Amino acid sequence: MEKDKDDALLKVRSSRVCIAAGYKLYIGNFRTIFRRTWVIALLYAILYGLYTSVIIKEYPHFFIAVTTGHLYIPDHTVLNVFTFIAPFLILIVTIWFYSQFFSMLYQHRTQGIITAPPRIFCVSTDKRILRHTIICALTCLLLNIIIFAVIIGGTTYSGIKQSLAGLSLVALLCLLFIILAVPLSYPFMHYLTTRDSHFLKVLSHDYRMGFRQWGLFFTVAIITIILSVAFLVLTSLPANILFLANFKAQTGVLMGDPLGMPAYITKLTFLVFTLASFIQAYVIPSIFFPAYYAAGSIEAQEKERQNINEKS
Repeated sequence: MEKDKDDALLKVRSSRVCIAAGYKLYIGNFRTIFRRTWVIALLYAILYGLYTSVIIKEYPHFFIAVTTGHLYIPDHTVLNVFTFIAPFLILIVTIWFYSQFFSMLYQHRTQGIITAPPRIFCVSTDKRILRHTIICALTCLLLNIIIFAVIIGGTTYSGIKQSLAGLSLVALLCLLFIILAVPLSYPFMHYLTTRDSHFLKVLSHDYRMGFRQWGLFFTVAIITIILSVAFLVLTSLPANILFLANFKAQTGVLMGDPLGMPAYITKLTFLVFTLASFIQAYVIPSIFFPAYYAAGSIEAQEKERQNINEKS
């Protein structure tokens, strides 16, 4: 897609314009984005399809064992090992996949365009952006662990886990963490779309600016998340129906009933979940583009403020 002055990053925008500009950039460049990421998206979808197929087959055994008080012992060691390592493999591929989008946003930030790969099977990875993505992912994981530990620890220590006061405490803690987490969008997006920045330096410098523009990021985040969740629910509906059908059928077999499902149901389950995962892989990254413009708007406002201060 050719360079367009209207989609320039450093431009003061409202939340509505940030959302519109973000989705316009994503949809307008989707063919290029698809060519640069479809191989990784397919790998992610296959892994998720295999993992889900195994879970559907093994979960009824686990469920019956737990409800009857017996020990669950998998019949197949290979499946057991795959079930254990698959989430880690999916997480690794997801981080790699997302880094491709931040690499494209970095290119747009520096060059104003997103270029197509030279070959359809070409997968190029910006190692610096990939490292930035890994650091941000680990930071998010650490923050989630801290939040979970604080909430569980606070309610357990106070001894009011089941009381109204305990529920109110949990709600207040969650609200506080949301308020503090929203401004992180700015330093994260700044760090993920640049190559020469240092994480702690960007975090300490940009968090205050992100907090001053809390409303902008919250509005952009809540609207894009609602849109993405709605699309995810819509695209996952056939897969969820198939999941429930498989679960009831497998549970019935354990109770002595006939399977009642066609012989090709395992292959069909794999294909449905793989296709759904492939489509859904492109839903969440669409959120990055409005956030990218929201960060650009804050950066533009900060530069304008600095110019005014220098002139005064």
